[in-house]
Amino acid sequence: MVYKDAVLWRLMFVVVAIGIAAPAASQPPGVQSFDVLVGVNAVLHVADMVGTGYTLTHPAPTFRARESSPYLRPLESRPAALAAASGALCVVEVWALEKIRRRHPKIATVAMAGLVAVKLIGVTNNVRITGQLQAARTGWRPPL
Repeated sequence: MVYKDAVLWRLMFVVVAIGIAAPAASQPPGVQSFDVLVGVNAVLHVADMVGTGYTLTHPAPTFRARESSPYLRPLESRPAALAAASGALCVVEVWALEKIRRRHPKIATVAMAGLVAVKLIGVTNNVRITGQLQAARTGWRPPL
């Protein structure tokens, strides 16, 4: 369990470090850190919805996954509605931070990095739950 936590923290550090890294002075002006984080957030959101949709629609006889968000839990029996509602919330988050970025770019970038970190934890959790579902379905156990 300690190993998994260490890997998760390293992964989060790398994603945040890449997202807020500034381009080198010798390079032509590149994409701003905030924009990179918005792209990473979008990719992680798609991964989150794919993982959530899979785990909710493929239960095992002895193990059933649940949506962890209390706001989205009423939609867990309808994956398309869940993805639409979650996508709408994601768009509103990005829109609000874009508005904040006009006057406070550093605060908006740090907040977006926080959203990416939270989304990364959600995706990591979905992968873990998917593994548990598959193990419950097949009876497979890790060798160690």
